[in-house]
Amino acid sequence: MSQSNRVPDGYKAAGVDIAEADAGLRNIVGRITATWPQAGFGAVQLPIGYFANVVDIGGIGLALCTDGVGSKAIVAQMMGKYDTIGIDCVAMNVNDLLCVGARPV
Repeated sequence: MSQSNRVPDGYKAAGVDIAEADAGLRNIVGRITATWPQAGFGAVQLPIGYFANVVDIGGIGLALCTDGVGSKAIVAQMMGKYDTIGIDCVAMNVNDLLCVGARPV
């Protein structure tokens, strides 16, 4: 890792271009936020970047998030043990909702 760049050189060698990923993310965020209603029903209440967001549904805020088991499915397959994947998925979504002050139902 170079002193001027805190990202390990191995990322680039593995085909991961951090600058390209950042540019792509900025493009996606710009396109998504351009479609959001500014006020009223369906208006998004938080800037993009939180673990969850809140949508106005007639004066009530509905918190939304999505998360998956990700690489844990690979580990579960390697171990032949799948009984905790669902628990993990629910727990990660609940944690994301709590991060924006929502109460999971």
